[in-house]
Amino acid sequence: MVRGIAEGYRRHKDLLRPLALYVRTHPDRAFRGRARKLNAAVFADLRPLLMNTQPGIRHPQPEIAVTFAVSAIAAVLQEQILFDDVTSLPPLGDHELICEAARMMRSYLAGCPSKTDAATLESSNVSS
Repeated sequence: MVRGIAEGYRRHKDLLRPLALYVRTHPDRAFRGRARKLNAAVFADLRPLLMNTQPGIRHPQPEIAVTFAVSAIAAVLQEQILFDDVTSLPPLGDHELICEAARMMRSYLAGCPSKTDAATLESSNVSS
């Protein structure tokens, strides 16, 4: 999914960049509201797909987590690809950007470790 978002942004950058700017800066609140509803509908369609295809979702609120994860990854990729974000450090090539974004998404969806998991991780770090 991350690769698909990134490739779509790359392939349609000349269209998507001005469209994103238009939506972000449009003076009509009703227009921005309709754009927000459209995005919400897209995320709602993606949620079941991810819920069924991402093993290991252990986040305590998986439905919220999936929507948030896709939104966060899309935002990162949008800034990096559509807007050539110069504030990002370290600068990453496409392959690294996609891998790191996918890793971030998987880690987030795996959820926070329980206290038992955290204690196990802490003891394994001490002994190594």
